[in-house]
Amino acid sequence: MKARRRQGMTLIELVVALAVFVVVIVGVSAALGAFFRLKSTYDQQMIVQQNFGVAVDRISQDMRIAAEFQATASHPKTLVQAPVDGTMGDTLTIHVYDSTTQYNPATTSPPLQVTYQVKGDPSTGYAVYRNSDAITETMHQLVKLYFATDGTKVVVMMVGETTYGGKTNRMSFTSLIYTRNTGYASPSSGSP
Repeated sequence: MKARRRQGMTLIELVVALAVFVVVIVGVSAALGAFFRLKSTYDQQMIVQQNFGVAVDRISQDMRIAAEFQATASHPKTLVQAPVDGTMGDTLTIHVYDSTTQYNPATTSPPLQVTYQVKGDPSTGYAVYRNSDAITETMHQLVKLYFATDGTKVVVMMVGETTYGGKTNRMSFTSLIYTRNTGYASPSSGSP
């Protein structure tokens, strides 16, 4: 008897090929899903981190300007008005001199009050404000902004939240900002 040549695949070969194909497709789908989930989370974290950097830079600029004039005899006020030393709050209030109000001992021109806080609402998002001006972009990821001080330095903490696929993850960014010339006695007290 002559052996007959087979044409095509058997049913078992077809089922095995289909099973391998399904496993490959499921693996690729899972990998793509994980990639897009990580990318979305990363993008949301980057929004908060970049805006935190902008806010810290602006606060640092104001703290340097304010600290430069803190130790004068004619202005013995504390540098940080809010929060009170040794406490934490959601508002930072300091006094600064800018190009229009340079310190002049003869006129004792008052410094400008600057307040940092978060403003916004859940529908439009939140931003960090310096007085009435937004210094960060409006973002839904921003949850809270905290300030803590001991009078010579300010700790800024920004809490953010990312959401993807119903899962919520919280993150926080913290920066310590030292002021310039704070904690020194005024020139009238005889200290350097």
